[in-house]
Amino acid sequence: MGHGFKESMKDFYVYLSSVETDRHKKNIFTDFTVSLPHQIDFKDEEWSVGICDINFEKKSTDFPHILVCCDQIESNFDSTSTLPILRFLHRQTKGVKESFTNVYYCAVKQKFLDTIHIYIKSVGGKLPSVENIVFYCTLHFKRHG
Repeated sequence: MGHGFKESMKDFYVYLSSVETDRHKKNIFTDFTVSLPHQIDFKDEEWSVGICDINFEKKSTDFPHILVCCDQIESNFDSTSTLPILRFLHRQTKGVKESFTNVYYCAVKQKFLDTIHIYIKSVGGKLPSVENIVFYCTLHFKRHG
């Protein structure tokens, strides 16, 4: 059985990286899964998650607008599709290292969490070759009420 939260637990942070691991050998910059040290039981409480910061180096100057998506959240809408979007990133010509003062929160759809799956989708273009690039981000989970 998963570990539950103490009554005082109102929020927590998870630091993620696209680096491949023994459990997730196919992790790449645009699609990766991270296993948590133990299962989190959200019980019947409502939780939301937002992305606080992002860090990655781009080797290409032709990098489209991208959507950072996470399977563990409720789907939402962009202008062309329904995806579980955590954050929209504007086209940039150099590496991205950004902390967000305006964190956008999305409802967590799962009651138990033991892995987090992040993937990148392009908006209006194709993602360039992104070999040997590592994506880092911090997620902030918070309980409602």
